[in-house]
Amino acid sequence: MQLTRFEEGCTINSGTSRPSGKARPAMRIVATCVVLALLAGCASPTGTPAAGPGVAGDERGGKIPYSAGNMPAAMNSVRTHCEQFGKKGFITQMNVAAEGGQLVFECR
Repeated sequence: MQLTRFEEGCTINSGTSRPSGKARPAMRIVATCVVLALLAGCASPTGTPAAGPGVAGDERGGKIPYSAGNMPAAMNSVRTHCEQFGKKGFITQMNVAAEGGQLVFECR
């Protein structure tokens, strides 16, 4: 095996084509950033599919914040939460903003 030196930091090793010592750390950093960016798209804070902001509950049901005129978003949050468990969501109680602005729902 014969080494040929052309310029400082650039060595050619006949038989292999590996990057020089300076390029390796840069490639590792780029590869790490790409992997982290891809994984970040799959993550949610609880490790399960995101059901929407402010949803608190389990497979039996839960509560979500509610404000007048926001029913489609609230229903979507209920549906998404209950679908995680293979169930359908049913609203059982609705409190207006003056009483706390909250929807209570069951998953059946």
